[in-house]
Amino acid sequence: MKSINIAALKTTQVILVFFVLFSCKKNPAAPDNSNTLSVTSVNPITGGYNTVVTITGKNFNPTASLDTVLFNGKDAIIQSAKSDTLVVRVPLAAGVGPIQVKANGQTVTTFIFNYQSALLVTTIAGNGVDAGFDGASTISPVHNPYSLFTDAQGNIYYSEYNRVRKISPSGVITTIAGAGPRGFQNGPGASALFSPVTGITMDPSGNIYAADRDNERIRKIDASGNVTTYAGLATYGYQDGPIATALFWEPVDVASDASGNIFVADRSNARIRKITPAGMVSTIAGDGTFGYQDGPALSAKFYGIAGIATDVQGNVYVAEEINCRIRKITPAGMVTTVAGTGTNSFRDGAALYCDFANPMDIAVDSQGNIFVADQSNQVIRKISASGVVSTVAGMPRVNGYRDGPANQALFYYPKSVAVDEQGNVFVADNSNHRIRKIGIQ
Repeated sequence: MKSINIAALKTTQVILVFFVLFSCKKNPAAPDNSNTLSVTSVNPITGGYNTVVTITGKNFNPTASLDTVLFNGKDAIIQSAKSDTLVVRVPLAAGVGPIQVKANGQTVTTFIFNYQSALLVTTIAGNGVDAGFDGASTISPVHNPYSLFTDAQGNIYYSEYNRVRKISPSGVITTIAGAGPRGFQNGPGASALFSPVTGITMDPSGNIYAADRDNERIRKIDASGNVTTYAGLATYGYQDGPIATALFWEPVDVASDASGNIFVADRSNARIRKITPAGMVSTIAGDGTFGYQDGPALSAKFYGIAGIATDVQGNVYVAEEINCRIRKITPAGMVTTVAGTGTNSFRDGAALYCDFANPMDIAVDSQGNIFVADQSNQVIRKISASGVVSTVAGMPRVNGYRDGPANQALFYYPKSVAVDEQGNVFVADNSNHRIRKIGIQ
């Protein structure tokens, strides 16, 4: 029988243990995921514009500017960043789609976010800078906008003191007419002078008409940008007849209809005038004295005529700054009160029992709803076709500047409103030096 060498056996066991341990260290390790970008939760997963969303995960960059978060391909604003948490705001009109996070050279696509559309106020143009009274500054793209309208191509036209300008659908601003300083001069748009332009409109042929208030004239800007006097003389007064001899007294706004007629808010004459394509001026409403009276158009009284608009039925609507009412002139020649008690205050509800505060302008959509720039109430109101007044955007009697949900937005003396074919409402936000948009987004 062979004897067992205990010492040799122990040596062999030590060698085997060493071999096993050494072999384990040489085996490939499991992948190290400690530097991999990941998202574990998104809260909430549903919301509208500017909703605050918290994203948790791993390996975000603690410097917010080095992270990117996309909602359905649109950049979100990152409020704060930690290595495991991002706090972001939902971008405008994000739609329904995935959230994508980019950080430290990595990208991860994760949860689907369900965007909820809402009525929102956004800024289309303007930086809020007051450029001075001549309106010729290059530091402010919008300066005290006073009147505006839109065309079928999506362009927005607005007046600011002594100029008429255009915002293209892509956001490019160009000057249609007006050199900047006050004065009176016809000719090419770049050298023309106004004093000031308080109302603008466009006829079916694409010509622009401007209420040149202190020059007591209605001016015409043709498609090539050339400015001419359409009606009125240097002398203020009241006279109907051919456009070459007609007289106006502080024409503050103009509106057009499908037949090419131009309607004039002749403020100090307390009348609404009409200029036909054949060049004849006539009075369609107002007896020339300040006051308040409905009834037959030529014996009606107005006080503080500020803005006018037309509808497809041929009615003309008037916003009265001092009477604090919205009036209607029918094609048959009758004047009625559409909304307002005459009290300078704020109240929604049934149209004839509601209150306005210095309404400056109106616009009518294709459904017959009337939108009002309720200037001193700092809001945009709507008079429904059924006769109910509601607040569309803004906080009553609170001025300021804030975009966002319509009922939280702030305006600062809105002067004018316009409605496009999609139902979006545009506002000349005068003291904020901006053009704003109210729409479902």
